[in-house]
Amino acid sequence: MAEIGLDISREFPKPLTTGKVQAADIVITMGCGDACPVVPGKRYLDWDLPDPAGLTVEQVRPIRDEIAQRVQALLAELDARHTGPLVPAHNCPSGTGTEPSESSDMENRSLGRGRVSVPVVGLGTWQRLEAAAAAGQHRELIGTAITAGIRLFDTSPMYGAAESLLAGALGTRRAQVVIADKIWTPSPEEGAAQLSRAVQWYGGRVDLMQIHNLVAWPAHLPMLEAARDRGLVGLIGATHYSAAAFGELAELMTAGRIEVVQVPYNPAQREVERKILPLAAELGLGVLLMRPLGEGQLMRRPPSTARAGRYRRRGPA
Repeated sequence: MAEIGLDISREFPKPLTTGKVQAADIVITMGCGDACPVVPGKRYLDWDLPDPAGLTVEQVRPIRDEIAQRVQALLAELDARHTGPLVPAHNCPSGTGTEPSESSDMENRSLGRGRVSVPVVGLGTWQRLEAAAAAGQHRELIGTAITAGIRLFDTSPMYGAAESLLAGALGTRRAQVVIADKIWTPSPEEGAAQLSRAVQWYGGRVDLMQIHNLVAWPAHLPMLEAARDRGLVGLIGATHYSAAAFGELAELMTAGRIEVVQVPYNPAQREVERKILPLAAELGLGVLLMRPLGEGQLMRRPPSTARAGRYRRRGPA
């Protein structure tokens, strides 16, 4: 470090506290893993670098130079965007909404390789949000979810008025949550319009923008990549409900242009175990699960003894 003009003789390892994470735009770790404080929606980067302990000065220099290159690249990215935090921090400014529940014990996981941390349970808005709005309860629904520790909300233009209802229900609590929205149209022009509306609804940025059911993805993906470069989109993803489309989804995953996939997975629908989930793990992609309760079918009545036995005996498909 002295060779590049840095005096670290008085420095020592400092704990990565929750307060420091909340104040940061990006959290960079080097093998901290699950021991690091997790703040939902914060962007995490885990740099996989060799441990310099026990190495000679000659062996440490390349590690130092690699860190310097990554820092410079990250600073250049931030300078190009001029959009503040890459993912909204999940602490409300004073007087602007309900603080995240301190009593929630919900587990958090990284959505992708060290990018965004989210609770393992999110809330979809297909039908339920419009139904709640019809009863005048959509704001109560969203508020109760946030209080319970839910910080990820998934929506789509396909879901009727769900996008605008969600935005209105969040109000000043927008910064507490991660929004996963979608593009759903064969038209590139309408796709751009859907993105523009979502950006306006959610305070200038959509944390995760997905291509719904892979509809016209070759046309929409360049648009989303440009939006990500401008800071309007955090992560890019793709979804599909049908196992028949998993081959095409896998091809897109391996292209290295998306960071998240959303697929159905429950005891009765396990096709993703064959290829999609192992591939996502290999590539470090985030996975959102749709239909975890089989669209309610798994909850309407207890499974028969024979059916429950089949579910327990089945290993990965």
